[in-house]
Amino acid sequence: MADHPAGELRSFEDFSEAMTNFPYLRPIDEKRRKRLLRELYQAAVEKDVMGKWAKAFRDRLPEIRRTRRRILKTVGLLREMLQATQQVRASCNDVLAVCEEKSTTAGESFTFAVMEKNLNFSVALLEKTAAVCAALVHPKLRTNAEKRVGTKFLEAFGSSAAATAHNLPSSEKALVLDAWFIHKAAECIDRYKRPIEGKDIIIAKSFDAAFKEGRSQASVQKALKGRRKSELRYSPSMKIIRSRR
Repeated sequence: MADHPAGELRSFEDFSEAMTNFPYLRPIDEKRRKRLLRELYQAAVEKDVMGKWAKAFRDRLPEIRRTRRRILKTVGLLREMLQATQQVRASCNDVLAVCEEKSTTAGESFTFAVMEKNLNFSVALLEKTAAVCAALVHPKLRTNAEKRVGTKFLEAFGSSAAATAHNLPSSEKALVLDAWFIHKAAECIDRYKRPIEGKDIIIAKSFDAAFKEGRSQASVQKALKGRRKSELRYSPSMKIIRSRR
């Protein structure tokens, strides 16, 4: 098993090796156990992604806003070009036809209709890109303009990792991710018709197997208390126990 720093996501092979012979998983038939381990590891991957995304959103905020301003300036200039192209096509189309004909003769064929189409495409594309930039800003840090476009864009992600990462607190240690992982892991275990014993112990072990970080059984039980299957709830911050291995 490869050595990883505490907090860093291990490979699936290392995770599987650590979990396969865990006493509470041994009674489960091999096919079912492998499937459960894949689902638990996928939850660990999502937790890792959300943690990294949340940090990236905070660290890159100035860069994101600069990029969005440049994009919006470009959109404004392209709109002016588009408006001028539409006006000249509406009033001087016969003159433009001469230019188009000459371009064909010179081997550089183009039409102003295609130019207008390309400008429309560019404006639409860059407006979506600007919306992405607004969506990358944490909800609590968005300006009114960023809220208008960013919120609508992010709604398309639903409950994806990107959307969930945006709801994390601004602090560096997003401990609510622990509770998210606990609930997600519990859903994976609850999916099986035949009850699996030691759910809280299995989840606590999953932290060590995936991230080399320990969580006490009591912490897991506290996070699971009052959990509803239809909604996501976060538990209070819990103490992180570093693995000594």
